[in-house]
Amino acid sequence: MLKYVLFRIAAWVVPALPLPLAYWLASASATVSYRLAARSRRNVVSNMRHVLGPGATPDTLERMARGAFYTNACNYIDFFRIPSTSAAALRARCDVINDEAFLNAYQRGKGVVFTSAHFGNMDQSIQIAANYNLKVWVLSEHVQPEALFQFVVRQRESHGVRFIPVGPRALREALQAMKRGEAVAAVADRDLQGHGLEVPFFGESASIPTGVVDLAIHTGAPLIPGFCYRLARGRFRIEFGDEIVL
Repeated sequence: MLKYVLFRIAAWVVPALPLPLAYWLASASATVSYRLAARSRRNVVSNMRHVLGPGATPDTLERMARGAFYTNACNYIDFFRIPSTSAAALRARCDVINDEAFLNAYQRGKGVVFTSAHFGNMDQSIQIAANYNLKVWVLSEHVQPEALFQFVVRQRESHGVRFIPVGPRALREALQAMKRGEAVAAVADRDLQGHGLEVPFFGESASIPTGVVDLAIHTGAPLIPGFCYRLARGRFRIEFGDEIVL
């Protein structure tokens, strides 16, 4: 419950701060976390070593790991500010590339499966859907305690996006949304249920969830990837990929 209490406090304080100050505090907290959270730091450095290869120097690994901590802290700032930031203001902070791929797929009326990864700021690419008048459902981890999960959902649903907790009813709700011609979104880089496909990933075997592919095949809906890059001065670049033909 401590995390829930801290989230409620942050949701009250962060929107009242100027955005540059909020990001400065995020930078400071990321520096502290990097020093104190030894286990998380080791995990991030290990991951960066796989990605960057054996030629990466210790200084490079540390710089990239610090960057991951900073990005994560900034994502929390953006999360706490979602309800207090208008949909138009969210859209104004984004350079959107190839959104016609998603819009054209949505207009077919068969529904759309949108997939992304824990990269940049996932929330930003979902929240701008309000500017396009689209119905979007997001498959989401059901975190505990329940009060924290409900709080997170309320924050993220403030601009009309709806969330489906991963669980026994998730597939049925996702299929119903697809039948209505709506979009279902999910990340494809974290196997929450342990039923993924083992694939080679940066020199190691990793379990990758196949739910978005299974859903697209089962419904015949187009599968569209997209990623949100964090830029300088609180801006983002959202890139939609072309349809993946299965």
